[in-house]
Amino acid sequence: MSQFQGWAESGNNRGELPDRVNTFVGAPLGSPWCASFLSWSLHRSGTRLPKVRSARARSFIVDNYSVKAQTVAFGLFTPKPGDIVVWKRGGGGHVDAIIRWDVESGEVIGGNVSDAVTKRQASLTNKFSTSRITHFTRVHQ
Repeated sequence: MSQFQGWAESGNNRGELPDRVNTFVGAPLGSPWCASFLSWSLHRSGTRLPKVRSARARSFIVDNYSVKAQTVAFGLFTPKPGDIVVWKRGGGGHVDAIIRWDVESGEVIGGNVSDAVTKRQASLTNKFSTSRITHFTRVHQ
């Protein structure tokens, strides 16, 4: 997934990569593409479970694979590289893949962040992130 860092849309959720990933999941061109990008990336990497092919971030909250963010905050689940963090935000949600995670914070990468594939920091102790991270989902290769 990191090999796509910096790939950007050309505007209004359109461009070579957003169009490719939205087509992969059957979403209309111009749709928000973070979940489509993650679906496409997981498929390309040969991920066995969870098998999510969706343009909806909340589709990555999967029974038996996802835990609430509080479970991570209490130290009862430790996210691993490749696992998924699910965020809530106005009008829908967002998903990123975890690059690294240390107890309460880590580095993530995702599509449609500032209109590109972007790495950034996420934290369960940062007020902004705490109110928005809802779940973590385990990925099985």
